[in-house]
Amino acid sequence: VDRAGADILLVGDSVAMVVHGHDTTLPITMDEMLMHSRAVARGASRPLLVGDLPFGSYEKSPEQVRWGNRKHGLLSP
Repeated sequence: VDRAGADILLVGDSVAMVVHGHDTTLPITMDEMLMHSRAVARGASRPLLVGDLPFGSYEKSPEQVRWGNRKHGLLSP
């Protein structure tokens, strides 16, 4: 992937349908998105990696967003 020259890679919640065989993106969990994002990160060190948050994982409160960011390693605990 690095040699292909992509600047940005998106790990989308569509992985729920494409990889896991669900009919929608709704069943994907934060842990599953992290697993796929980490797998892509192991194969691509150069591009910016963007990972979708699962549907509804950010709607309840600002603290829920901070929890998701900490779980993704974007904020200190």
